[in-house]
Amino acid sequence: MLMHETRHKLADEVNRIKAEAIKAFAIHSNGILVAAIKAADDLHESAMEQANGTLLDFIERMQTSPAEIIGWARPHLENLNNSVLGVVQPNGFPQDHQRLTHQYRAVFQQRLDIMLRNVEIGLVRGSRFTQAEKMEAQEEWISAAQALHLLATAFESKITAQMVICQRAHANMIRARAEQFIIDDKPSGPRNVPKEFWWAEGNEALTQNWTMGDFETYIQDKRYRAFGVKFASQDIAKMVPSSSQPVTPKPTLPTANAKIFLVHGRDDATKNEVALFLGMIGLQPVILHMRPNGGRHLLTKFQEESEGAEFAVVLMTPDDEGGIAGSGAHRPRARQNVVFELGFFIGKLGPSKVAALLKGNVEKPSDFDGIAYISLCGDWKRDLARELHHAKVSFDAAKALSA
Repeated sequence: MLMHETRHKLADEVNRIKAEAIKAFAIHSNGILVAAIKAADDLHESAMEQANGTLLDFIERMQTSPAEIIGWARPHLENLNNSVLGVVQPNGFPQDHQRLTHQYRAVFQQRLDIMLRNVEIGLVRGSRFTQAEKMEAQEEWISAAQALHLLATAFESKITAQMVICQRAHANMIRARAEQFIIDDKPSGPRNVPKEFWWAEGNEALTQNWTMGDFETYIQDKRYRAFGVKFASQDIAKMVPSSSQPVTPKPTLPTANAKIFLVHGRDDATKNEVALFLGMIGLQPVILHMRPNGGRHLLTKFQEESEGAEFAVVLMTPDDEGGIAGSGAHRPRARQNVVFELGFFIGKLGPSKVAALLKGNVEKPSDFDGIAYISLCGDWKRDLARELHHAKVSFDAAKALSA
């Protein structure tokens, strides 16, 4: 009964649109033939727009499949096509009238087919989008503190759990959402946290507050902050070993958790690449500008943050130029602060625990021979790993080979 009533209501609505189009056309029916045909075309286009809205409204309100609604509407709409053209009078030009009406009947049919197809495509897309929205809304999310508690118990280490969560988030295996996401000082409101945010994979370059779910990092010199982060419960649950299959976790960090001080200039891309490599092999890169100031002067901050470092990696990138006064010959050089910090760590740690990574044709300081100079153009990861091993710094050698 409901289906029968729906069909009648739809037919009545299409007939109403048709009647309005014919009524509006009445003033043109006795005019010039070409003008009358053009007016009929304009009215048909308007009628199709109304019919489009009517179909969508019926489909939304009635518990009937879109295909059925479209099937019921098609014959009535095709009748509308013929009715609008039927009002056009020959006005003494029967051959022209026959030719033009035949031509525009094809145009009207094509317009009708396109309209119905667009309704169908739009509904399918809308249905998929709605389903995705429903699934997203039904998804369970747990706080960062809850996620850490679950995995810390499973892996018997909070540090390991933090690293695993961040590594998997960076690999797009764990979904994360923030109540507020800020790039520099521009808030973007609640949103999914992009996988690139986790590039530091839980190492020093990512400031972490797991209790509050607040995280901060720098990407290409821009400050990124995510507040009130939650993780998809389903993704976290996949990482918890079942009680029937106990798993002995492999810690992602070596026992020593060696701190590596990373000295850099203005080349953010190189800095991020080297920091990421150090993190991947289980080390903790210390990047000065990412550490909190705490009211300290820069030199005091540098001295205090360098405490406990087992090794220093110095990035000598061609950020400045210099040469002998009056010679006119300038060569690319590292920044002055980089050269200063290179000397500082040679004195503090000894030359065997300092490696300088050179980019391009950058000038080497003449008084610092004896330290390891490694070209960034070659297999610098392997060469740096060799120096770390020689300096007895503990790291994940297997990951160093695959990084």
